[in-house]
Order: sequence, then structure tokens, then C-alpha cells
Amino acid sequence: MQCVRRFFTLKSKSSSEFLKASWQPLSQEQMMGLYEKDLQPRVANVNAMLKVPVTQELFDALVSLTFNAGEKNLANSDLIKKLNAGNYQAMPSEFIRWVYTSKKKSLGLQIRRIKEMVSFAVPYIKK
Repeated sequence: MQCVRRFFTLKSKSSSEFLKASWQPLSQEQMMGLYEKDLQPRVANVNAMLKVPVTQELFDALVSLTFNAGEKNLANSDLIKKLNAGNYQAMPSEFIRWVYTSKKKSLGLQIRRIKEMVSFAVPYIKK
């Protein structure tokens, strides 16, 4: 969900279906409900992929990544293979690889991946 000039937007399968059916603007409460509906299967998929313990921050970053990469792509990725092998140190370099859309680097995805890396790297550095 994004807020731009007090207008909330939500890009999801659930919101598209809702808008097609109703053609009514969504309230923030409705958007949060749709977001939660879209989030649940991604959380379950990430949980199913993981064979090693991770911090909440890394888990959240992985769930976020599934929105861009898709569950199947992430499940078959080097990122997950390295993570499940216990190679936590490889995560920043693996995350930054997921910044392409239509075979072009996306500045927005680069910024998102950097923010995610910073959020999940800090707990590992503190150990």
C-alpha cells in the first residue's frame, strides 16, 4: 500500500477483483483487508521454503521479495539455496540481484532491496 497525496493505492489481485466488482473507491480499512488477504499465502510460502532460522527482518524482506519475484522464482533461486545452506553472509549480494523488471534495472527496486538489506543485516551484525 502506498500513500501519495493522501490517496491510497494498492496493487494486488484482490484489489483488482474488488474494483472490477464494485467500481467504488476503497477505504483504508478495505485496502488493509485486501493486503492481508494477499499477504497470507506469501507468508505461508516463505515459511515452507525456509529450512533454517531467520530473523523477523529477513523473513519480512523475503515476503516482500515474493511480491516482485513470485513464489516459484524465489523458491528455485540461489538466494534460497544459499540461505538454506546457512550462508547468511551471502544474503545482501543475493538480494541486490532482484532489481530487474522487464529485463531492465529498476531504480525503485534497487532502493527497496537496499532498504531491506539494511533492515535485515543489522541483527546479524550485532551478534
